[in-house]
Amino acid sequence: MIEEIDVRGFQSLSKAKLQLGKLTVLMGSTNVGKSAILRSIKALVENRRGDSFINNEAEQAQVSIKVDNKWIIWVKPKKSSGSYFIGEQASSPEEALRILRLHSIELSRGVKLAPNFQNQLDAPFLISGTNSYKAKVLGEITNASLILLANNKIKNYVTNCKNRIQIKKEDEERYTNEIKRYAGLDSLQADVTVLDAMLTGCVTAIHDLTLLHSVHDRLKKAVEVLNKYNERVNYLIIPMRNLKSCYLYDPNAKKDIDTLVYLRLRLNGIREKVRQAKIWKKKADLLGKLPSIGIVENRITDLHLMKSYVEKINSAALRINTTVSGLDNKKEELKIAEQELQIIKEKLKVCPLCETPIAGII
Repeated sequence: MIEEIDVRGFQSLSKAKLQLGKLTVLMGSTNVGKSAILRSIKALVENRRGDSFINNEAEQAQVSIKVDNKWIIWVKPKKSSGSYFIGEQASSPEEALRILRLHSIELSRGVKLAPNFQNQLDAPFLISGTNSYKAKVLGEITNASLILLANNKIKNYVTNCKNRIQIKKEDEERYTNEIKRYAGLDSLQADVTVLDAMLTGCVTAIHDLTLLHSVHDRLKKAVEVLNKYNERVNYLIIPMRNLKSCYLYDPNAKKDIDTLVYLRLRLNGIREKVRQAKIWKKKADLLGKLPSIGIVENRITDLHLMKSYVEKINSAALRINTTVSGLDNKKEELKIAEQELQIIKEKLKVCPLCETPIAGII
């Protein structure tokens, strides 16, 4: 409670000092400074700027208020800003006003309310104000505005959560459709194993096929050469009885006969090789029925492409499974958040100050 007021150099008051009780009424004729007392207190609370309110005979205005045996002093020189003191110690405006408990109420959009000050021409407090103005004032006084602010934030949070949930649901549906496109991945993975075995076999077959084609070409040339030698061998073979008769009647031909015998043995060996070569030629002719190396290589290229495609499918399936797992976790988190919001809604249905139901909060 304000116990004493000391005003100096403020408007028409050169010096005024008043002792106040629980209820003090100032009475007197017009223009004696009654309203100046109230305006000086208001100037202290608002830290008023300018110097039009300073008495012409004074260099500064000073307003002192005694509360709980403490003097709160406000000094405003003409050409500088005001200063606050608690006793003889300099103080901040906030600390001084905290002791006085005369601070104004800050409403939205820069609107301030000073319920401690009422001028004689002012309308009755709150009665003449609009409903929205009354609601703002009462909300600030009772802290109901904090509940409304919290409620608005909760609404925004709920809306954002719902939007995120909707986005996650759409993502889940999109990924689910993607997964359906690869429904046969399990069987394709089994086919990949078979394809690997086929690729290995085809590579080995190409190597063998290349060797066989090379052997086939060499055999064809060898058979052609041996056929020529076979004709010459058949022409040169002489029956043994002719050789013996030549030997009996012409002892001097022994050397030639031995040479012919040796040649016959060699020719018989060549004929055996020709016979075997013909067998190999028949086998080699079968190679003509085998697919060409180019065709096999093309098939292998196709198999490699198939394997690459299957690997891409497997990779996509893994990413999809990871995404679906993440979506499930997000859905669980959002479900917990919605439960917490529902609990907050239930609590805010009753005013925490007066414990009465609140209509239209949520």
